[in-house]
Amino acid sequence: MNTSLTELIQEAIGYEALAFEADDEIDGGDLTEWFADWRQRAKAALSPLSAVARTPAESRRLHKP
Repeated sequence: MNTSLTELIQEAIGYEALAFEADDEIDGGDLTEWFADWRQRAKAALSPLSAVARTPAESRRLHKP
């Protein structure tokens, strides 16, 4: 499935939206599991743009002040 960046952002904003808006508790384990999956899909959506560093070392190098 090819997900657009807009769809991914909408999904992130919508995840547990009612709970966030009401300042209700959100299960940290569920959030971590959801985010790990979402992050992989976001990386895949960004990879054609070549803007995502492939390794932590590359990320540090790209973001040095």
